[in-house]
Amino acid sequence: MRKYILGLIVLALVIVWLGMSLAMEDEEANAAETTDETGADEEVAAAVAEVLETSCTACHGLKRIEEAEYDRDGWAAVLERMIALGAELGKAERELLIEELPGE
Repeated sequence: MRKYILGLIVLALVIVWLGMSLAMEDEEANAAETTDETGADEEVAAAVAEVLETSCTACHGLKRIEEAEYDRDGWAAVLERMIALGAELGKAERELLIEELPGE
């Protein structure tokens, strides 16, 4: 009878240990995903900042852009107008700004 109870205790400990191991793996995977997303967000923010700095601030300050209240279509129209006025902005940069600039 003692061997049976001892066997159940060992089995229970193994099950608990396995459960904790799986939970830790899930937690590590979630942490890695969050880090990847944060890293991607930081990369996008850096790309936007670079485009604004190189293409937009030649004519006006960042405050003007930050305070603008355009939606996606509004930014598209503004960027088309800026390109017509001589802003050097490629298609990929234009799309990045339309997607990432603050909007309503």
